[in-house]
Amino acid sequence: MIKLLPKTLTRYRHNRGFGVHSPLGYRLITGVIHERAQYYCYGEINEMFGYRDSVLAKRVFRLLVDRQSRRVAIIDDDPERAARWVRIVQLAVGEGVVPDVLSMPPMSVFDTAGYGFVICNSRVVLNVAIGTMAVQTVKAKKAWRATMAMLRDGLVINARAHGLVVRRDNLPLQVILV
Repeated sequence: MIKLLPKTLTRYRHNRGFGVHSPLGYRLITGVIHERAQYYCYGEINEMFGYRDSVLAKRVFRLLVDRQSRRVAIIDDDPERAARWVRIVQLAVGEGVVPDVLSMPPMSVFDTAGYGFVICNSRVVLNVAIGTMAVQTVKAKKAWRATMAMLRDGLVINARAHGLVVRRDNLPLQVILV
């Protein structure tokens, strides 16, 4: 119990942006990840995902709205859930965007080159390319550790149940617990 206290306090501070020195990280945490404003399609997202899963779906929606990427990949083994993620992408970016839906075996490596945004709802290791934002939406500790081991630069936001990786030019590796 005592061992968890420092990590819990760090997460509490970082959740509000304190101690985050990267301008990109601060803006993502305070303006996108923990945005309190209501968006126009939150009712539809609640109906699609239910209350528990809608929190993550709304967060991914806000990240997509912020990123405005026209090339999106969705890695998911469940076709029904993948269809809901496709709808989230279309609500955020526009009806004309049709994301690539992929199914891959666990622990296989997916190279994100050519994609601006990747939603991974599977135990797949992501080789995140520069210029890509990737969200791992499931608890996949082995896959997440392997993804982290491949990174030499970029911003990693570890948010308990899911992780977010952003790679940009000249961005040293930073890990933020939220």
